[in-house]
Amino acid sequence: KEECLLTGLLEPTNEPYAVAKIAGIKMCESYNRQYGTDYRAVMPTNLYGPGDNYHLENSHVIPAIMRKYHLARLVTDNNMSAIATDEKAFGPIPNNIKKCLGLVADAASAGPGRAVGSDAPFVELWGSGAAMREFLHVDDMAAACYHVMSLPQSRYRTVLADYDRSIATSAPGFINIGSGEDGTIREVAEIIREIVGFTGETRYNSDQPDGTPRKLLDTTRIRSLGWSPHFSLQDGLRDAYRWYCAHR
Repeated sequence: KEECLLTGLLEPTNEPYAVAKIAGIKMCESYNRQYGTDYRAVMPTNLYGPGDNYHLENSHVIPAIMRKYHLARLVTDNNMSAIATDEKAFGPIPNNIKKCLGLVADAASAGPGRAVGSDAPFVELWGSGAAMREFLHVDDMAAACYHVMSLPQSRYRTVLADYDRSIATSAPGFINIGSGEDGTIREVAEIIREIVGFTGETRYNSDQPDGTPRKLLDTTRIRSLGWSPHFSLQDGLRDAYRWYCAHR
């Protein structure tokens, strides 16, 4: 819930990012209280969709998974030219992922090639796959922001004031934006695998961390204001993959 903010310790690996976001929320709260301004803050869940970052060393979970499966499918189809095109569009393939895909440097063409006698390509994902995450399509996030900005001030403040006093002593100065539903990384990866059309193996590397066990926002407030997401996770992922394929 919104009122849970700052009632517990911040997740250590995410702390600097969290502090920066919280500072922005608190600044808006303070301006509204001191100067009567009408700044409105929202707290989004994990976002994905068209225009995402697909670089394999610094992207978020959905674009990273989607690109890994896409590259694995291209290797299965022996479509090396398409892999070279993909690298030009979205960045190089790290060596550890090349190893999973069975790719080697092709000196003759200065592009990737299939390793002779290599096993079938597989996709490796970090962690156990048991961590639970909530995701929201970026178009739904934009629509939610517009919805919140368009609310009459009296309606907006009434909803903010309706909070759980057993958790916090002051009303939160922001509204959660999310789908209100979550699933395991393993479940999300399986949806992406089917959309991409890769029929090979997925391996989970339990030597790597899962991160926070669960991240799910309470979206009661935003839904009480008449907003709900348009995209299901399956439809949203299909939309994201269409964008990815169109921009290679």
